[in-house]
Amino acid sequence: MHVHADSTLSVQSLFRACLKKDGVAVPGSERVGHNVMTNFGAEWLAELIVWQTIGVSDVPFTNRRVRWIGVGDDSHALVTESIQTLKSAVTIDGTLYLATVDDSLSTPTGPEFVSPVWVRFARTFDYGEISHSGDVVIKEAGLYADYREGGVYGLYPTNPLNPVIAYKAFDGLLKSSAFTLELEWSFKF
Repeated sequence: MHVHADSTLSVQSLFRACLKKDGVAVPGSERVGHNVMTNFGAEWLAELIVWQTIGVSDVPFTNRRVRWIGVGDDSHALVTESIQTLKSAVTIDGTLYLATVDDSLSTPTGPEFVSPVWVRFARTFDYGEISHSGDVVIKEAGLYADYREGGVYGLYPTNPLNPVIAYKAFDGLLKSSAFTLELEWSFKF
């Protein structure tokens, strides 16, 4: 008897952005769709599931986990898996272009497991974040893993050691101090 099983592994990478005022979605501000899992993102995911050495002392290839979300005020004209950075990163707190995944979902530490094969990351940018020096039109977003194991240094948009793992370009959203900006990524296996 011959049994044939489909051995294709697919990852759905979904994105959602929305402006809110007093917790209510601003009409016409929702942006949804698939985003690009970059080449680096696919490589990072492969490294995450393997051991570098197995034996007396098992050593994982990487312990890097999703931690950061970044936004930009421009976007790449051609969106492909080869994108490595945001095209035009904007500062979030005046110094860094990245913000940690937040607790705007159901768990206190950030990610939400919608099901055993579906994880969602989110960040809600508060009224004064991003728009701290004036209104900004947000046109791109990126999801990042730790730069190093649990580390936070070296977080610069052109640093080749910390490329974006997922990227989304979208019709611009005017982020001002009158609105919050909610971003969500979902990965479904």
